[in-house]
Amino acid sequence: MTAKKRISLIAASSILVGSLVACAPQSAQPEATEDIALTLSTWSYSNEFADWWDDVIGKFEKANPTITVEIQQTAFADYGSTITTQAVAGSEPDIIHVPTPITTLPAWAKAGFLAPLDDYLKTTDVPKLWPAAQSAMEWNGTSYGVLLVDYGYNLFYNEALLTEAGVGVPTTPEELVAAAKAVTDLPGDEFGFAITDDNTVNFVRDALVFTTGMKADWVKDGDWNFSDPDVVAALDVWRELGKKYSPIGTNFAAKREAFLAGNSAMMIEGPFYYATVQGTADPALVDSLKIATTPFEVSPGDVSHGLALSADLDENTRAAAEKFLDFVTSTESLTTYSKLITSPTARPGTAQSLLESPDTAPIVEAHEASKLIIDPSNEGLRSDYAKFAEVTGAALHSLLQSDAPSREILVNLDRALDDAGLKP
Repeated sequence: MTAKKRISLIAASSILVGSLVACAPQSAQPEATEDIALTLSTWSYSNEFADWWDDVIGKFEKANPTITVEIQQTAFADYGSTITTQAVAGSEPDIIHVPTPITTLPAWAKAGFLAPLDDYLKTTDVPKLWPAAQSAMEWNGTSYGVLLVDYGYNLFYNEALLTEAGVGVPTTPEELVAAAKAVTDLPGDEFGFAITDDNTVNFVRDALVFTTGMKADWVKDGDWNFSDPDVVAALDVWRELGKKYSPIGTNFAAKREAFLAGNSAMMIEGPFYYATVQGTADPALVDSLKIATTPFEVSPGDVSHGLALSADLDENTRAAAEKFLDFVTSTESLTTYSKLITSPTARPGTAQSLLESPDTAPIVEAHEASKLIIDPSNEGLRSDYAKFAEVTGAALHSLLQSDAPSREILVNLDRALDDAGLKP
């Protein structure tokens, strides 16, 4: 089956929501006695991700000739609403690719769209080997999926611009601010840093990288804690970088483009963007665009994506889908993912090839030391993340757009979150 035959494009529907063989023991399902066609939803069938899906599905279908897998590709902007619309209509795919599950999975789990997978996971090596970030695939004590990728953030930097400014790669927040200032002060239009400055959830996550990295807890004892002096200090670093040394009004795409074009010297991003930098940056710049671990005491991290199953599968389809989960989470599949996407995965040991190069070793180092910027145990926040991002985003914009004291803005943020009925 060719890739073109396997793809079916799904039109976006009305918005209903805000937002291979394993070397380790795997589950044992009954052999299929009839042909089964599985459907798999994703937003990621493009570029290197398409190469990975083709590789995994091709090998899986060869090893399991009675099972086929059809990819249903949906644009990311429409993905959440499309899956919800399909599930309400009873036409959801068999296998659901879940993006940023810390904040995406709860709504689908609460609505009954996803199959509980605790019994399946007990038959695999996931409980023994997977990182604590696997809890992002849980809701209310039940597992609804298997994590594929978590990661630590990296500092992307333009070595030539830092050298021109007479500074090295920063290793502390103070050095980060000083380096950003030095580059911004150079003759020309270059900025020292670039933040995400828009009205999406990416804006909030961008700032939370600084609080996690600087060991500042904005949730404490079950309450909001943004007014804590440590949180204020961390967000002051982000505020200074955003107000003084970053281009204004950049969404995450514009932020990345500024770095690619050599218009900003540094940014903090997920490691998956490294392959894009190497493949699309101006050839005159690409050798100067490098990565390091973030300049913080703690490596901030996040959860990228995982796989879940529809709650409405018959016995044979469920068995075939679980067999596919085994295949995707195997050492071979996730090692291939790490090489193609230049990213760590949830299975330990699969990113060894990245450690072998000094250019990509910081990706693994950041991942292995990472702490999630949003704790999956904060189920109140996860349950209504869109509202949390709206209220918190308004306060963060005030930090960038006003001259009011940071603590005053953040005291008001704690109050605003409470007034909105939100609890961590």
